[in-house]
Amino acid sequence: MRSDFLRCVVLTMALVCPALGLMMMIAQAAGWFAHDGFVYRYQTLIGAVFAILAAVIAVVPVWRQLTSMRIQTGALYRQFLSGQVDAIVARRKRLLGRIDDFTEPAGRRLYEDQEFGDGRVNPHWAFEQEQRADRLADDLRAYLDLRRDPVEVDEHLEAVIAATLAFEARCRAIHFTDSHEQSDDDHDIPDEDWARLIAEGLEAEPELSADLASVTLATLKLRDAFDREIVTMRQTLRTLDRELTRSWS
Repeated sequence: MRSDFLRCVVLTMALVCPALGLMMMIAQAAGWFAHDGFVYRYQTLIGAVFAILAAVIAVVPVWRQLTSMRIQTGALYRQFLSGQVDAIVARRKRLLGRIDDFTEPAGRRLYEDQEFGDGRVNPHWAFEQEQRADRLADDLRAYLDLRRDPVEVDEHLEAVIAATLAFEARCRAIHFTDSHEQSDDDHDIPDEDWARLIAEGLEAEPELSADLASVTLATLKLRDAFDREIVTMRQTLRTLDRELTRSWS
């Protein structure tokens, strides 16, 4: 870029200096430099004109250089933003795919139990879902800690995590009395408390579908937040493309 600027200056001086020399020879031959000549009478005006011409000659290459720098900066930013769009699209696909891998099988199982079974939730299946929900929540929290997405996306991701933890707690309530003994070496749960745990498990079963629906709804809002951000970034890319096209034309 600097070499282009120097070449432009050298070329300009190579054209202007001979022209000025020729003009001086013509003026001297015409007697313009005499005491009462044209140059003497209008020397202030002529000096101002030459100053303006010198300023124009100096500004033109600088302006061209600034235009070139602006175009290069815009092209670099466009390349960076394009990479950011590709990255957020890839993150969206991985993250939403991870959540769907959890919600879709669980949703099918609950639907089948309600439509074709007795409507009860199998405690062993509830135990498995608690473990899966716990792993999902850990994965989502680890992703959230990276803070790679806009605030709106992170807020909806936090809502997905909260809904997942609520589903996990509901599954724990359902299977707890089947997965634990009332009395063991390290604990002895009173009959009143044990009866309360059994009742809580029975009350939790009808609510499990609603908890899973909350996870699904929060995921849809997360998907929309991702999509809005991607649309905004792509609109910025189109604006940059138009500006670069105008700059080159």
